[in-house]
Amino acid sequence: MGRRSKVDLYGLVDRVVDLYHNQKKTQKEIEKILRDEGYDISRESIRVSLKNSAEVAENYLRAVEESKALVQAIKDNPNTDMVEAVSALMTRQIFEFMKSVDGLQFEDSEALARAINNMASAQVRISKYKLDYEKGYEKAKADVLRLVRERLKERPDVVQIIKALINEVRPDV
Repeated sequence: MGRRSKVDLYGLVDRVVDLYHNQKKTQKEIEKILRDEGYDISRESIRVSLKNSAEVAENYLRAVEESKALVQAIKDNPNTDMVEAVSALMTRQIFEFMKSVDGLQFEDSEALARAINNMASAQVRISKYKLDYEKGYEKAKADVLRLVRERLKERPDVVQIIKALINEVRPDV
């Protein structure tokens, strides 16, 4: 965790980003505007702040694109493995975002911490659902085999064929 720039300390990151990107001011012009307003901020501090903001924005856009791709992938295949992967990705993205904003202030750090906790809890619940599903699947398979054996006692050859077919089927978890 490095030293925070004066732009960060004065809470002017959004203003600097707006002046640079939306109002198309140069770093020199931004320095003059802020000095005229009484802030002792150097061009270097402005440059570092813009660079950090660009990196945060780039990480955010990358996370959005990865999330869109995963959501598209699970849209037609909503199994627990995919949901687990999305949950893991989102947890990683939140963690990466937190690492990237070490010098920035954000309004509700408690909400961010809750989001990370919720993602971790979701991972645990998904694993439990997956295990429960697999146990239920194995029980259903055993029940079907039991019924086949009972109903086809006099046809062990057919029972073996059905058993082999049932054992080929795997749960789509």
